Order: sequence, then structure tokens, then C-alpha cells
Amino acid sequence: LRVRKRRPSKPLAIMVRNLETAKALCAVNDEEAALLTGSIRPIVLLRRHAESAIAPGTAGTLPELGVMLPSTPLQHLLLAACDRPLVMTSGNISGEPIVADDVEAFAKLGHVADVFLGNNRAIVSRYDDSVARITAEGAIQMVRRARGYAPAPIYAPALLGNASPVIFAAGSEQKATFCYLRGDRAYISQHLGDLEHLGAWKAWKEAKTQFESLFDLFPDALACDLHPEYISSKWARAQETVTIEVQHHHAHIASVLGENNLQGQVIGVTLDGTGYGSDGTIWGGEVLIANRSEFERFWHLPSFQLPGGAAAVREPWRTGYAILKAYSSQSEPLFPQLSLENPQFEESLQGMKQVKLIDQMIEKHINSPVCSSLGRLFDGVAALLGICQIAGYDGEPACLLEAAAQKELQAGQPLASAKAGCAPFTALSFHQAVTAAIINACEDARIQTGIDRVALSGGCMVNRLLSTQLRTGLAKRGFSVYENIELPPNDGCLSYGQAIVAQARLLEE
Repeated sequence: LRVRKRRPSKPLAIMVRNLETAKALCAVNDEEAALLTGSIRPIVLLRRHAESAIAPGTAGTLPELGVMLPSTPLQHLLLAACDRPLVMTSGNISGEPIVADDVEAFAKLGHVADVFLGNNRAIVSRYDDSVARITAEGAIQMVRRARGYAPAPIYAPALLGNASPVIFAAGSEQKATFCYLRGDRAYISQHLGDLEHLGAWKAWKEAKTQFESLFDLFPDALACDLHPEYISSKWARAQETVTIEVQHHHAHIASVLGENNLQGQVIGVTLDGTGYGSDGTIWGGEVLIANRSEFERFWHLPSFQLPGGAAAVREPWRTGYAILKAYSSQSEPLFPQLSLENPQFEESLQGMKQVKLIDQMIEKHINSPVCSSLGRLFDGVAALLGICQIAGYDGEPACLLEAAAQKELQAGQPLASAKAGCAPFTALSFHQAVTAAIINACEDARIQTGIDRVALSGGCMVNRLLSTQLRTGLAKRGFSVYENIELPPNDGCLSYGQAIVAQARLLEE
């Protein structure tokens, strides 16, 4: 299945017949049970039992399994007949939209599936399964908002009621959604995939047409990401309508402000893989001072370069070496152990290819953009620790690094501060050091501004260990902490945030 779908290592979800089977495979608390058995039936990320008899190829060594229960009569019949967990995956080739009719299925998936089951009921719209988890505090955190949730509106109290302008926000490039904001309702599309794929872009335009027809929407203004090359942003700029460009991480924070009905300034913590910064560099480890219409960058992770650009995302060993090189030259590095002189990384350095070429790329700034991204820092650390040097899917190094840290916690290993020069640098100590640095930056921001509200967003907030440590640590310091509620913290919330910023700016004119 992985070879045929071109999906070498990304986790696969399983469907089980009932809650009892789910509990035999994973730890399931009351909130998770309610989510599994409710009417929507999303994929729920659950901590699996060590002895679960699930094939290693399903989700590798990750501590969580994506588990779902049947949601259609056909699925109930199928699970009753098989009476065993079944791998469930979308009818598509990885990166392409879901196939929606039999003719297309035979043509595109003939080399993937051995058997096809047709149906005389047409598929009107393409929806992936939604993915969610229950946080340590018992709240639902969306990871992918699609079937069962979209296109139900999110209610956002309008500043001018129904007189507010109608806004269409084009969203991001990855984990793409779009958003129509009209009055007190935001209509956010289902997860549409990565728009760098032609099929996903066609699905984006198809869904947009459906929303216009379904909700009778005619925008007064457009909003888009600041990135010069996002296809959704290029589309918006080409329209003959007022277009407001919104910085990527400001949109993340604005989505939290909108969902929590917050006015005024907050300390915004945005942690993700890639976002085009106001200075033309790649951001992603940011502390902002922001309101709905404006922001300023207060603090960010120490910058480093990405040798090869997109190639560094696919090959984290490049980023690992670049981090060592950059942090070794900084007078006050945040992570003193991330140094070329640290013998802990000798084995990893010896295994890294083309180091001389990478040196030249970095020194001459050849296809090596400057970056302050926590997501890319996770990639580099995963490579240095020998956890993942080649990524099989977007975010794999970070997922495996978190899994390694969780294993350390389960083994009862003491937390070691990365500031202590004698302490070994581990996945867990890295998480601890990142958390401490961000909380300290928030403390500095509060001292300078008097703001004690913190908004958390960005794809790294899907990391259960990091997000829990941040929420707990900030609350202990007396901060009021706000997060995305109905939307995922990754780029799936970005279109909504863009619409919130555009609305605020238009009303200020």
C-alpha cells in the first residue's frame, strides 16, 4: 500500500469495530471515548499500548495511533464482516485530492487498489476525514478540520454586525483552507491539501465555487499571505478587488483572537515550520506583540540558514549541520551544546554528506535562506541526534523527536537542562530548553508591555509535549493562555486569521 500510494512512512489511520476494540489497542479516557463515538466520528489520535498488535508499518514508532470508528452503514457492514482493525486511507495518490467518481478511480487508482466498490450516489464534494485529539486539559484540539466539521460556520462577533464587509481570505500553501467572513459568521473550507500540487489547486477552486453557491457569498475585499510565491496569494493579487496582505504569523495569532473573541493586544507565540517574514526571511519561532490589525516582532529564535532551501526540509541533516555552524559562531547561543565542538555529534557529523559543499553554500549565501523556524530547528536536532536524517513526509523529524522525548519521560529519566554544559543533549532536554526560552521571552514581553495574555498558535503546537509544557509553564507564571478552539493550530487556521486581520484593517480606515 505504501509503495503504491507513494507514501513511504507517513502514519496510517485504522478503523476498529467498536470502542472496546479501541480500548484494547490504546489508552482511551472519557473525553476521547466521547469523541470517538460521537456523531462526527473523526480520526482520534490516541496513546497506544506498548503491546498493541498493530503492524509496525502502520505508524512506525510513534506513540499515538490514529483511530476511528465506522461512520457509514457500509463501514459497519465491512467491520462486522472482517472483525479486525483495518487500515483506512484516502482514495488518492499522496499529495493529490481524493478521487470522486468511478471512472477517475479506475484511471488513477488502478495500480493502487485490487478491488473497487462503486456506488450510485454521486460524491458532491471532496472531504478528508477530520483528525483530532484530546489535550491534557481535556479540550478537543483539531489537527485537520474536514468531514463532519466543515463547512459549519464559526461564530465571530462582528464589529459592525451585518454591516461588516464581506471578506474572502485565500489561505496558505500547505494544509490549505480558504475563508469567507460575513457578519458574525466565518465559513472555512475543509482541508484542501498542499496547493503546490495541481490537483489540490483545482480542488481549491472547485470548493470555492461550491461555497459561493451554497452561502451566496460575494466578497468586498480579499486577504492573502504576504508570501510572494504562494499560488493562493498570486491568485488574490490578480483579482480586481481590494486585496490585503497579511503576514503569516500575524494571521496565526489573529485566528486565536477571533476564536476567543479577544480585543486589544496579546503576546503572540507562533511556532511552525515556514512562514514568510516581513523582512523577507523565513520565520517560525516568534514572539509577537499583536492585536487584530497590527503586530511587531518582539523576539525570535536565533537565526540560521537552510542550505538548499526546500532540499533542507527533505534532508534534515543539512539543517543539522547548518545549526551547529550558526550556533557555534554566536556569542550567546540559546543552546550552548549545539556546537561543532560538541563530541556528542561527532558520529552524526561523520555521516553527513557533502559538508564542504554545504559550507560553501552557507558562506556564500547560495540558495540558503535565513531562518528562525522552530519546525526547522526540530528537524536539525532530530538529524544531529541520529533520529531522522531524511524526511519521508512533512514534519516526520519533529514527530520522531517528540516520540523520543516521550520515551525518555516514560522511562523516568530526569529532565536535564541544556544550559548545563555537562548534561547530555537529548530530545527531552531540547524540548525543555525550547519551552523555557519561549516562556522567558513572554516574561520579558510582559515586563516591557504589561500584557499578560498569551496566544499560542502554529503547527508546532500539534506537538503534544511542547504545547502541554507551554500551557502549564505560562499558567504557572500567571499568564492567561489562549489557543485555537475549533480550528487546528497549523496552517488550517490561517485563512480565518487573514480574514480577521483584513476586517480589522478595513474598519479602521
